[in-house]
Amino acid sequence: MMDVKKWYKFETAMLIDTYILIEQDVYTKQDGYKILSQYLRNRAIYLGRVIDDKFRNNNGIMLM
Repeated sequence: MMDVKKWYKFETAMLIDTYILIEQDVYTKQDGYKILSQYLRNRAIYLGRVIDDKFRNNNGIMLM
């Protein structure tokens, strides 16, 4: 069974916002998702969550 991490409302909103910025050519896909990934990973650590290498990583976000 695959361990799926729940996306919280804030994270979902950030994903949508990043998508819009990519569509408006503010970011390239690679840059936008890389920035989002790093932000969400840092936020999780700040909130005291234990994360692994796959948590909100760039590849996983690009699959969304």
